[in-house]
Amino acid sequence: MWYRCAILSATAWLLTACQQDAQPQPESAAQRPASQLVASIAAAPSAADFVGSQACADCHQAAYDEWRTSHHALAMQPADPETIEADFAARMPGYDLRREKDTFTIRDLNHDGDPMRIRYAFGVAPLQQYLADTGDGKLQATRLSWDTRPQNQGGQRWFHLYGGEHIDRDDILHWMGPAQNWNSMCADCHSTYVARNFNLEQGTYETTFTELSVGCEACHGPGAAHTKNPELPLPANATLRSAATQPDVCAQCHSRRSQIAEGYVAGAALLDHYLPEFLNPPLYHADGQIRDEVYVYGSFVTSKMHQAGVTCSDCHKPHSATLKLPGDQTCTQCHSKAGNPRFATLARKDYTSPAHQQHPIGTLPCTACHMPTTTYMEVDARHDHGFKRPAPGLSASVGAPDPCRSCHDAQTDTWVAAQLQGRAPSPSPFVAALATPLDTEAHIRDVTRTAARKDLPALARATLLARLVDQPTARQVLAAAAQDTQALVRFSVIEALPQFSPTQQLQFSRAWLSDPTLAVRTQAARAAALYLTEAQQRRLQPQLETALVEYRSSQSVNAERPEAHVNLATLAAQRGEMTSARTSLQRALDLQPRFVPAWLHLAELERQLGDDAQAGVYLRQAAAITPQSAQALYAFALWQVRQRAYDRAVTLLGEALRLAPADENLRYSYAVALNSTGRSPEALALIDTSNSAQALLLNTTINRDVGDLAAARAALARLREHHPSHPALAPLLRQLQGQG
Repeated sequence: MWYRCAILSATAWLLTACQQDAQPQPESAAQRPASQLVASIAAAPSAADFVGSQACADCHQAAYDEWRTSHHALAMQPADPETIEADFAARMPGYDLRREKDTFTIRDLNHDGDPMRIRYAFGVAPLQQYLADTGDGKLQATRLSWDTRPQNQGGQRWFHLYGGEHIDRDDILHWMGPAQNWNSMCADCHSTYVARNFNLEQGTYETTFTELSVGCEACHGPGAAHTKNPELPLPANATLRSAATQPDVCAQCHSRRSQIAEGYVAGAALLDHYLPEFLNPPLYHADGQIRDEVYVYGSFVTSKMHQAGVTCSDCHKPHSATLKLPGDQTCTQCHSKAGNPRFATLARKDYTSPAHQQHPIGTLPCTACHMPTTTYMEVDARHDHGFKRPAPGLSASVGAPDPCRSCHDAQTDTWVAAQLQGRAPSPSPFVAALATPLDTEAHIRDVTRTAARKDLPALARATLLARLVDQPTARQVLAAAAQDTQALVRFSVIEALPQFSPTQQLQFSRAWLSDPTLAVRTQAARAAALYLTEAQQRRLQPQLETALVEYRSSQSVNAERPEAHVNLATLAAQRGEMTSARTSLQRALDLQPRFVPAWLHLAELERQLGDDAQAGVYLRQAAAITPQSAQALYAFALWQVRQRAYDRAVTLLGEALRLAPADENLRYSYAVALNSTGRSPEALALIDTSNSAQALLLNTTINRDVGDLAAARAALARLREHHPSHPALAPLLRQLQGQG
């Protein structure tokens, strides 16, 4: 079968997005012709509707003055002696750095090529990157960056973004590769109203923007009409004034998201332009703490603070983006004896007392315990915005960092728990469910109950529901979510389509394909094409074909990314368009030769066409060029099984598990392979502590087959305890009873 490659999420380095709820509109997408739908995706103001931040200064001078020295205003600046912070006279091994009058150049001595001109300074603190002109309209963020912190903090030096790690030239993380390309990875959030304008055939860009930096109109929307008639409100002002929706304006940049349509303006529905990333590993820790660079939106909108009505501008000045009050005063403006009338349920007490802080007064800021930091890009420490209270027991159980041990690093979780003397709080329902593994029926029921709670934020519910799409026992909750009023919740359960009855599949698909939200329609089109029968698809015409036009258009927005072409290939192959599928996969590999999903899909395409020998060539090549990819090794191992090369398959599976030790499906496959080649004790050792249904079934059958009936009955008892409704339980029980 084709590998399930979620839309634009095949690699962790791609930016992915967050939520926006949409209200039903009178005219559905299905009522409009495809040509109008494609036009509607790109429908947006023209550049003429933007006037630039300077035009705002006449009437909003104070706000403008705050903004012009902010990180937003300085997000991107032309490279000149006034904006470049770095010392280009300093020597850096492996690089030739030069300044000639007002021109700055860089040459990477590890690779052939001429010096490249630095066109822009990128960011301002705590580091500054530099955008090099590499030709064809491409700007690349150099690996070499300048630490802008003071010398006494370790700054005023050149450093590598990846530390001392060697990055090959053909690696996606190389500074000349797609992960460091400004046009597709950075421009949308460092400038205003960006259009990438990528030419796939020529591999060139003609990227445009209405303002070089993040200007007033990035947050308020285009201002031309407002400047002509100040009585006309700016497009996003109503959204910005609402505590519930204000974060969605910030989410266009302060979230992980992938783009499905250009032309976003502040105040528009995010899900008409971006796709969400949920709070799952590896982007987040198992308890929802930030792990990768996720830009804090996800943890904030799922926090109890935001549920209570706290929004971004309660803590941050909207124009300077600095804190409204210094240090702990940001917190004590509400968390105090006086409290805040906006938050009537907040306990009014002295949060600065030793009894609360459990540390000498003045030695520890509130953020140390409630907003722990993670350092990105070597020097950039960013706060988690989940505002959780330390829960060392939970942290220890799921392997997440505990804020107490960030200072007391020599101590154990047991020591931390003892210091709290039983006062460690219980995690919130969402965090508890997020950290619960789906390995037993009881655990699945617990997560399902929490996912059904409509008092939780949409992103929290969507995160949990997306974990349940393969669970038959969650079918009722998934079906209810399919008709939810929250667009993000509807979006999250579309992949559960195979779980529903044929009648429900048609009912939900028809509604999704006519959904007012672009993300829902495009995801529904993909799911319907992959999972529904041809007869079902015919009954959904013309809505399905119309939505598929939108889906293909949403992929073309990211035509410079190999993920987009793999997605198009998957759709084409499912519809029997094998030539088109092969073309899309070849385009993906032209863009990124080491993109593993493209190689695996190409091999699967050949297998489906009856040429398994050629499939093996592709899989061998994938395993050779990406030897650290567990996915590639696993696929190559399955091919070896088809060739009856079982010993080779076992070796490959063992290496794959070494690379991805947390992958339970891989662990199970390796155990099956070991048992099949006569290495039953090793297989049992691999799965001995697992309570998943498939592991316990294998544990039972292996012990039964080797004659250890006591061990088989013990494993079966665990299966009955954790999965009491499993269909294999009764037959196995009768079988073992019959064996005395």
